[in-house]
Amino acid sequence: MLGELVLGEGVLGDDVGTSGSPTPTPTPTPTPTPTITVTFKHISIVDTGVKIASGDTSTVLRFIAADSEGELLTDLTSFGVLRIRGNGAPVEMTSPTVTQINKTTLPGWYELLCDEDTTISVGADFENIDFYISHASMPSIPLRAHIYRPKLTEGFTLAVDNTGRFAALPDIANGWITNTGIAADVLPANFNQLSIELTSGKMQLTDNSLQDVALALGYDPAGVNALALISILSRLPAALSAGGNIMSDMQEIAGSADTNNRFAQAVDGNTLCVVGSGSTTTSIVTSSCDPVGSVVDQFAGKSGTFTKDTSTVALRGSSFRITASTASANPVLTVTDLKAIPANNDVFTVL
Repeated sequence: MLGELVLGEGVLGDDVGTSGSPTPTPTPTPTPTPTITVTFKHISIVDTGVKIASGDTSTVLRFIAADSEGELLTDLTSFGVLRIRGNGAPVEMTSPTVTQINKTTLPGWYELLCDEDTTISVGADFENIDFYISHASMPSIPLRAHIYRPKLTEGFTLAVDNTGRFAALPDIANGWITNTGIAADVLPANFNQLSIELTSGKMQLTDNSLQDVALALGYDPAGVNALALISILSRLPAALSAGGNIMSDMQEIAGSADTNNRFAQAVDGNTLCVVGSGSTTTSIVTSSCDPVGSVVDQFAGKSGTFTKDTSTVALRGSSFRITASTASANPVLTVTDLKAIPANNDVFTVL
């Protein structure tokens, strides 16, 4: 005969003893919650967005001084500051100026004066400058500003009309282009019509503005244009003497090569002489003669005339005749009709 299986009362999953009573399930021990401590420090450069014009030494950067617990710090002094411009090496500021702004209304607020190494590198229009501010009572603070090269129109808006010209220019006072006006720093009234055109991103004076200049100077503006001005400027260096005077010749004056040649030959036929010591009313001793003498009576039969500013007043502009001359580089001339005895360094021309 099959036996009977007797099951005791209990909860599914409970252990059952031999007596049939259930064993209690033990209460699990709770897992402890971990504690995480985070300490915040400055780990990257703070870009302030402040722009410093190249060479400016009056810009300030503001920052907040706090300890590692976040408590604001007041009355701090003796800050250390490193500066780095562009790709340069860190340099310690010689005497950093750090000022507390107002510890009552803005506790912990300070400002650093950027008064060192603010001139931008040659060829650059924009450059970063970083400051690393340190103090024993606070974590260090890195700040960044930007140095820029100011442009001509910085802070202004130019109005350009549909032709590419500036829409409006201020009136300029009358008389500037004269010597008196230049000294007084004014411009002629008709310069309010000065036009400047934009071509390929550059400003160029137009022919109209050059004609304004001609009118202000009292010249006929017809034919005045930029190309003519450029042509003149390109030829000026070769046309000027060492003293800055315009050089020319008879061909340019008369417009004739033949006239130029005749004039040159006539001038070349003159002999330039300077009187030496020991002359009389009938004999002139020369100390210089161009061309030089070489044969006897080379200058006989010619006439001589003293210059208008020669030393001896009685001989200025007076003429004489030469009857004989010696064979020497600086000849002695036998003369007639002298009005006075020539003095040393008197000057005359033999024709």
